[in-house]
Amino acid sequence: MKALAILKRTWYSLGGYIPVLMMLLFAMLTYWLLQVTPRFTQSQIKRPLEHVEDYFMRGFEVTTYESNGEVRAHILGTYARHYADTDSIEIDSPFIYAQTKIKNSGFQKSQSTAKLGISNSDASQIELKGNVQFKKYDLAEKSVNPVVTKMLTEELKIDSDRERVSSNLPVRIEKSNQKMYADSMDYDNVQRHLSLRGNVRVTFEAK
Repeated sequence: MKALAILKRTWYSLGGYIPVLMMLLFAMLTYWLLQVTPRFTQSQIKRPLEHVEDYFMRGFEVTTYESNGEVRAHILGTYARHYADTDSIEIDSPFIYAQTKIKNSGFQKSQSTAKLGISNSDASQIELKGNVQFKKYDLAEKSVNPVVTKMLTEELKIDSDRERVSSNLPVRIEKSNQKMYADSMDYDNVQRHLSLRGNVRVTFEAK
């Protein structure tokens, strides 16, 4: 009986330490979980790029060439700024010149001006905004007088890879003694196809 009484007293004494032991066990388990869980460092967390100017150029000018060394396009502007999030370049007062040799038919060149130009990294996609003027010159091999097509609008998209020019805003097109008006247009230079949409009107002037 005496031994049983001593055992009970010992048990009651240890009972007060059980919550402390449980907390210690929980703390050790938490520490172990932290050690085995992968940690993400600050450098591993990729933050989205902001649409802010990361570099600029004054008196911007760039020329691209064909494989044979001939000039393919020439772009210049008063100020150009690059945005890393879209990898695009905005050009103030852009002037764009492009030329190409058309097999078995002659030579073609174009000139464009606007208040603002937005280009992708390789200048294959250019969007012109504000007082846009686009001129295309077609010169046949045995002719000295080019056929001039002039487009005027407030917004124009140039896709040099597909050789397409388009606008979703009202446009005026002048060619020879013709003037064409429309709410939007799309021109495919490869197919030589012009599509006009919305309030289309054509006028002819006497020569």
